[in-house]
Amino acid sequence: MHKFRGIIVKTFVGILFALLILSFAVWGIGDTFRPGQHGNVVAEVGDQEITEIEFRRSFGRQYSQLQQNLGGSLSSEMLRDLGLPEIVLGQLVTRGLLDQQAQDLGLTVTDDQIRRIIFAQDAFRDSLGQFDRFNFEQYLRANDLTEAGLARELRREAVQARISQALASGASVPDQLARMLYAYQEQRRTARFVEVPLPPADSIEAPDQVALEAFYEQVADRFRSPEYRSVTALWIRPDDFLEEIAISDAQLAEEYEVRRESLIEPEEREIEQIVLLTEDKAEAAEAAMAGQADLAALGEAVEAGAPINIGRFSKDALSNTLGTELAELAFSLEPGEMGGPVRSDFGWHVLNVVDVTEGRDPSLEDVREELGTLVRREGAIEAVISLTNQLDDILAGGEGLEGASEQLTLELIRYPALDALGRDRSGQRPGGLASLDSFLQMVDEGEPGEESFLVEDGQEGYFVLRVDGVTPPANRPLNDVRTEVEAAYIDDQRRQDALARAERMAEQVRLGADLTKAAENEGLTVQTSSPMTRFQRDPISTPSQDFAPVLFGTEGDEPFIVEGERGAAVGVLDSVIAATPDADGERYQDVQQRLRRERANELMSLYLADLQSRYGVSTNQVAIDSIITSY
Repeated sequence: MHKFRGIIVKTFVGILFALLILSFAVWGIGDTFRPGQHGNVVAEVGDQEITEIEFRRSFGRQYSQLQQNLGGSLSSEMLRDLGLPEIVLGQLVTRGLLDQQAQDLGLTVTDDQIRRIIFAQDAFRDSLGQFDRFNFEQYLRANDLTEAGLARELRREAVQARISQALASGASVPDQLARMLYAYQEQRRTARFVEVPLPPADSIEAPDQVALEAFYEQVADRFRSPEYRSVTALWIRPDDFLEEIAISDAQLAEEYEVRRESLIEPEEREIEQIVLLTEDKAEAAEAAMAGQADLAALGEAVEAGAPINIGRFSKDALSNTLGTELAELAFSLEPGEMGGPVRSDFGWHVLNVVDVTEGRDPSLEDVREELGTLVRREGAIEAVISLTNQLDDILAGGEGLEGASEQLTLELIRYPALDALGRDRSGQRPGGLASLDSFLQMVDEGEPGEESFLVEDGQEGYFVLRVDGVTPPANRPLNDVRTEVEAAYIDDQRRQDALARAERMAEQVRLGADLTKAAENEGLTVQTSSPMTRFQRDPISTPSQDFAPVLFGTEGDEPFIVEGERGAAVGVLDSVIAATPDADGERYQDVQQRLRRERANELMSLYLADLQSRYGVSTNQVAIDSIITSY
């Protein structure tokens, strides 16, 4: 087991559902336990379990948000590169730690408090400032939440917010320190500068052989081939055995009986509702119900607004969403019939059944193909397990991959050359790498001639590999990369030309000339930058993203030179605008608040580290990898 080596937490205590909002990254690897010991558990936090369902739900929500922000689909590799699995796990672990601390402290939140939190949110109000059921339902659907689920989350996070706010209240920052930091961070400078564009590529003479060879000798490292490893591997995957799995009619009939309950599709009902916020309105709705044509008319009559269609549910699903009493009511009504009102934590509900989809109890023939595919898959997985055990025994007995391949009639797959990203010499990734991350890890860690242990591929299969040889990085022959080197030579000459012009102007300024005169000598003009702080990185309005740092390292009349994508630039300091905390009221307060937040973050980080050591945290990396691989 590997202990969590740390948790870095950034905590923002705001008034969004009066929740604790945490954004942080977890680094290090948690204490791990063996797959199979803990079933569908992703992590254990003290005596609490984080299930695969919880992790998958949280991961799915953040995946959807990330997909909307970035656009397009995101592979499991991209998600790992972005650190999303660690972020989600860290959030769930932090929540678990604070849950246990809240229990130990006896912190609770009442139903009335939760109700007031919901009704107080601007996002759930209409143009008149009243609670709007439609906006509320939209939020639930967008976040894949039920009313009861939201109430549970709000109760948990409201309690956690108390802990966070208690920590934040002690996060004070001395005024003198805040003023010093503000003066440093908010000082602004302007510069006068001349931008020197790159000359056109066709103005640069192509290099002769001598010049090209001399240039290539200087930059050969830019054209080195990576380290390549030749690999031999055995894969055992369910897909390879599907066609070999024969199923008799008797087996299929037996499986049908075993699975029959799970094959039954329950009756579903499409439900719409209005929710009354006061008991008086609920009584008025009950009295007026008989005289109204439909739920819309009833909602208008009691000024409850238009009904909201909450979707289609089975009885069990509706019970989980609205509660048992409302589910019983919904499934006792005929289509078009209204019922209620029934009270919940959110008010008094009046329901109407819009449509009914009859349940289905499929026959064996109805599901023969689907069931056959499922049974074959399970049989293939059993074959994989059996072969894996045999392979493990053969390898333990001293046989190499070739011997194991012959005994088990498994195909050896040879990869003549793979780089660290799994690409061959042509830059392509060979097919068949079911789990690239784990496979490449084994390739990278393998010593030449040594066979790896059996590794799960994340798709119910296994592999074992041997690194046969290592080709170290090497300079490619010039003739193999001549076109690329010639292009790099021309780009370098263009850059050198722009720098030379900038240096000529800088030298004139050093000798006493004005920058304007030096620019005229080069046929260029002087510009004046906008005021900027030392931390600005703006390669659009300034010649380079390094412009501000270089400017802030300049004193007096000394010229400076920077390079950028468009060429080079020479500049001189124009003005220094000191920061004035007393005059800059709002900006100074922002800095103070930021410093307090950072201090609160440090306190929260230390607090969580203490809770972690007190309660203990373990993770099931195999289960996490399996979930991520499905994306």
